[in-house]
Order: sequence, then structure tokens, then C-alpha cells
Amino acid sequence: MRNNLDRLQEWTTTLSNTVANALPAIESHLDGKVTLPKNCPSKESAALMELGQVEKKLKEVNAAVEDIRDALLKPATQRDNGH
Repeated sequence: MRNNLDRLQEWTTTLSNTVANALPAIESHLDGKVTLPKNCPSKESAALMELGQVEKKLKEVNAAVEDIRDALLKPATQRDNGH
């Protein structure tokens, strides 16, 4: 269980950092303040690429939450009780 909790903590920190970086980048792309990445057809698609990084981190956080939920639903005798 401790590993699952540590992983959730780590991934929520990573999510927070990703959001902190992505939001200004999304705004910059939409405002036209930065050059579009190569092979990127529009500022909206560039913003979506940034948003995709946030979505990826959200999936990781959700997976960690599900792992904790699954562990808690196991009978106590089957849980990893390591600290």
C-alpha cells in the first residue's frame, strides 16, 4: 500500500508541475505569441498538444487512485501491509 500511496503523491506533484507549465503554453499558442511546432497546422492544435500532456498525467493519477482503491477493497489478509 505504501508504494501505491507514494506513487500517487509523486504523480500528483508531476500533474501539478505539468499543469503549471501547460497553461501558460496553451495561452501563448492561442495568443500567437510563440512559433508553432514543426508540422503543427494551427495554434489550436498546438494548444491541444499541450493539453494532451495534462491528460496523460491525469490518467496516471487516476490509475494510482484506482490501484489504491483496489488494494483497499481486498480482504485485509490479501493486502500488502508494508510501510
